[in-house]
Amino acid sequence: MIGPLGVLLLWCLGAIAGSFVATAAQRWPEGVASWALGRSRCDHCRTALAARDLIPLISFFWLRGRCRVCREPIAGALPLSEYLAAMIAALPFLLLPASEAVFVAIAGLLLLWLAWVDYWHWRLPLGLTAIYAALGIAHSFWLAGAPPWADWLFATGIAAIIWSALHLLDRIFQHVRGRPGLGGGDIALLAASAYWLEPSLLAWTVFAAGLAGIVVILCRPRSMWQEPIRFGPILCAALLAVMLLGEMMQGWLQHA
Repeated sequence: MIGPLGVLLLWCLGAIAGSFVATAAQRWPEGVASWALGRSRCDHCRTALAARDLIPLISFFWLRGRCRVCREPIAGALPLSEYLAAMIAALPFLLLPASEAVFVAIAGLLLLWLAWVDYWHWRLPLGLTAIYAALGIAHSFWLAGAPPWADWLFATGIAAIIWSALHLLDRIFQHVRGRPGLGGGDIALLAASAYWLEPSLLAWTVFAAGLAGIVVILCRPRSMWQEPIRFGPILCAALLAVMLLGEMMQGWLQHA
């Protein structure tokens, strides 16, 4: 368990990461050079931002949510991403052993990145999903202290089953309804999560995400019920919640 100063440091580092994640997600279609090497600029006047404009959370409120030069509104997604990333960076160290919390915090930031890309661009990049899966393999290696070949083989089998089953269900849905049900990115992310979660917890994740998706649909006007929703952010939130509360949920399942 880390102390208050450690939590504060993680919070600050997470907020910085959240600023990067939001910018990278928004600029994703422009390519790596844009979001990895390009200067931070105002979306409206394209003025390069100074260091005082880029302090996570503080700058947004100091500038009252507007660009210092053109006074156009700054997207509210930026401070929201900074706040969420700060929570994601700190919470694992309050709920999990430190050795595991490091991996969960990084995975959480990757899931936040994926969620923002899907929110803005309706896609879950396979490259980020592959990094997420590789981190899951490294996580199991670290916890086991030796190559857990049997666990990796089992997880790979589960991932293949999930990918095949969901693709089959999606094909059936397309045949019946004439439009896709799940995107390929959603299916790949669920399959990659087999390297992070046991099958029982994966089942609970699918249930929770599906239920949340239904609630989101029902909260929209009835005329929009047939329109697709961005399922990626919902799925990413469900995965992170189960990662953080997995041990507690397993205890409930064992005593149920």
